[in-house]
Amino acid sequence: MKDSELEMNGLTGEAPEQTPMPGGGESGRDAMLREVFELQMGMLWLAQKAMRELTARHELHPPHLMILNLLDGRHPDMLTPHQGGLSMSDFVRSLDIPPASATAMIDRMIAQELVERGPSEQDRRVVMVRLTGRGRGVVGEINALWQQIQRDAFTVLSDDQLSAHLTLMRRLQEGYLQRFPEEEIAESMFPAGGPVRSGLSGSTSSSAPNFSDPGFSNEENI
Repeated sequence: MKDSELEMNGLTGEAPEQTPMPGGGESGRDAMLREVFELQMGMLWLAQKAMRELTARHELHPPHLMILNLLDGRHPDMLTPHQGGLSMSDFVRSLDIPPASATAMIDRMIAQELVERGPSEQDRRVVMVRLTGRGRGVVGEINALWQQIQRDAFTVLSDDQLSAHLTLMRRLQEGYLQRFPEEEIAESMFPAGGPVRSGLSGSTSSSAPNFSDPGFSNEENI
C-alpha cells in the first residue's frame, strides 16, 4: 500500500497533535493506546494458552519448544541453523535462565529422545546439545500447527486489511528498534563469539513462534 493511500486512510504512522483534555482527563490518543495495550495483552494470553496446549501434546511446555527452535535454527532473527549444536552456556544466555533450569529442561528432552548430548567437534571438552530426528519432527509438527492457528485467526481480515496491518506492523517494529537497537538486543542474547546471528529488521522468518507471539515465562513449568 502506497504512503498516499495510507494518508487517505489515516494510517501514516505520524503522531497526531494531542489536545489536552479539560481537567487533565485522558486524551483521545491515550485512550486508543490504552485499548491497544489491553488488546495486545489479551491476544498474548490467547497465544500462550494455544502454545501450552500444542506443546502439552508432546508432554512439553513452551520453554522446551524455544530450545528446540534454537537447535533447529527456527528462532526468528537470532540464529541461523547451527548443525554442530549449542552448548549449555548458549541456552543460558539466549533464554536468560539459570544453568540448573537449562540442565533440567535438556535432561527432560533427552529422556524423550528429542535431543542428545555429545562432545564438540572443535573442542571435545565442550558438551554440545543437538536435535535428534524425532526432535526435528516434533518441532516441525508443533510449528506447523501454530502457523495454522495464526492463519485461521487472520481470516477475519480481507487482503487489503491484511496489507494495511502488515504496513503498520513494520512501522511499529521500526519504532521499537529505534528505542531498543537490534545491536544491543543481539549482543545481550549472543555476545561476540557466540552462535551466528541475523538482523532483526527486514527478517521474513515466520516458521516458528517468536518472543512477540507466545512470549513465554522463561522458568515456568520447566
